[in-house]
Amino acid sequence: MSALDPRQKAERIVAVFRARQPIDALAEELIPGDLDEAYQVREAFEAIEIPRRGEVVGYKIGLTTPIMQRLCGVDEPCYGAMFSSEIRHSPAQVRVSDYCRVGIETEIAMRLGDDLPEGGGRARVEAAVESCMAAIEVLEDLRHDYKRLTARSISPGSATTGTISLRMT
Repeated sequence: MSALDPRQKAERIVAVFRARQPIDALAEELIPGDLDEAYQVREAFEAIEIPRRGEVVGYKIGLTTPIMQRLCGVDEPCYGAMFSSEIRHSPAQVRVSDYCRVGIETEIAMRLGDDLPEGGGRARVEAAVESCMAAIEVLEDLRHDYKRLTARSISPGSATTGTISLRMT
């Protein structure tokens, strides 16, 4: 079997998450060769999911602490898209039956007033933040075995967790 290109990997990852069946980790042929390819898969995933889940309205950053990075076997944070259909404002309800295994995480959400500059220092990033708020992330992890994850396998998957962010108002 020939190697899959990033679009093909994204299509198969979409199918895995839409099936909502437990898996320990992505199949080896779906795991990108490196982080650059992982983000190409993530971009293709977004393009596939926009018609179903709505436009990308923001990004979430995961594995930002050394403890979580060690748990998942990565050495840097990863990020994934937040789609418009997944944003709820409180009060909101979600059905547990819509998930293989639902997870809940408390988060800090930031609304940007300006695009983040590339290569910007801390002051430029701070200037781009319009507001901060408490948020709740409802996620789907398909019962992943976190000890088997790698940065290459989680980066495309970070966009596939079925996240719903609940902005507290």
